[in-house]
Amino acid sequence: MPSFPIYLMIEQQIKPLIEGKTITEIKCETYYKGRYSWHGDSLRNLDSIKNAKIVYADSKFILTDSNYIIEFSYFNGDLRYFNDVSDINIKPSKKSETDGYILTFYFDDKSCMTLVLYSWSTNFSIRENNMENMKIMPKSQIELTDDAAFTLERFRKWLSERGNMNIVENCSTAKGAFDIYNPVMNYILLISNIHPRTKTRNLSDDEIEKLYRNIKNIVDNYKTGKRICEFDDIFGNKVAPKNDVVWLNSSMLGKPCPVCGTSIDFTPCAGTKMYFCPNCQIKK
Repeated sequence: MPSFPIYLMIEQQIKPLIEGKTITEIKCETYYKGRYSWHGDSLRNLDSIKNAKIVYADSKFILTDSNYIIEFSYFNGDLRYFNDVSDINIKPSKKSETDGYILTFYFDDKSCMTLVLYSWSTNFSIRENNMENMKIMPKSQIELTDDAAFTLERFRKWLSERGNMNIVENCSTAKGAFDIYNPVMNYILLISNIHPRTKTRNLSDDEIEKLYRNIKNIVDNYKTGKRICEFDDIFGNKVAPKNDVVWLNSSMLGKPCPVCGTSIDFTPCAGTKMYFCPNCQIKK
């Protein structure tokens, strides 16, 4: 499921295209029968959002004037938009142990949005809105793209309550504050000179502020378009990266650190591997 920065790239595309439109019809097609069925209740509730107007949309949420929230998660490339329903050309081939579905949202201007759902990792739900009026729907404990939510004060508070945890676990993992890809968080830790397995309680106030400023700067760069990451867009195109950060993942193992040239190493953490520079990032 897309995390930051890919979910931001998708949001910047889909948001202006579907907000304000009315959902005139929703169709659910089973394109593959697996060993297990899933999301039955949610798929049976599709009529609750029929003829509803979209008042808010991003890459993971749709809020309608019928007081329902549609929440969904999917794999990169499986959310598509078509200017005309006659242009639909979705032919998914992905299979898993679960049923595979194609959801099609038809809008009042004859455009549509499709969503491919398969495997236990994807999700779709319709629920009543209890979020009141929000400018940005939070996708994690602290929403990175919301300046009002992601403040230095709140970041410090979050970390202070979790001092025994490794810093990377407090940021990008399942228990972390942000819905951000680990390789991107690894890069931010690199330029902040913080080892991913450093205990949060061992970080000084200056180190926490430096980390916050680096996160904020990179988030702002993606928001303004100064940086673009590689992703599959909502029109079916592969978007090339532009001025992107170095994603510190397995492909970087043994390669030169982009800061000092030392070979990139890895350390096990939170059930996965985190990549770091032994010279730039000393464990505290």
